[in-house]
Amino acid sequence: MCITEYNEAETMQMFKEEGREEGREEGRRIFVLDKLEDAIPEEVIVEKLMKKYQMTEEDAKNYIAECMNNMPDAITGS
Repeated sequence: MCITEYNEAETMQMFKEEGREEGREEGRRIFVLDKLEDAIPEEVIVEKLMKKYQMTEEDAKNYIAECMNNMPDAITGS
């Protein structure tokens, strides 16, 4: 018989944090896709990501590229 300790409050807190992070990630992705859809220059999006999400310039550029690779066809026109 295996006895493990289960802390419901701790587990629920962990799920809440995971949910918050998923929500923040979805918000960043929507932010970038919206700017791209509105034809905002990449340099402007990079600056906004750096300011709003404390990203480095390199991280912001990589994030935009990742979003562009996963962009819905409705936005890209494909």
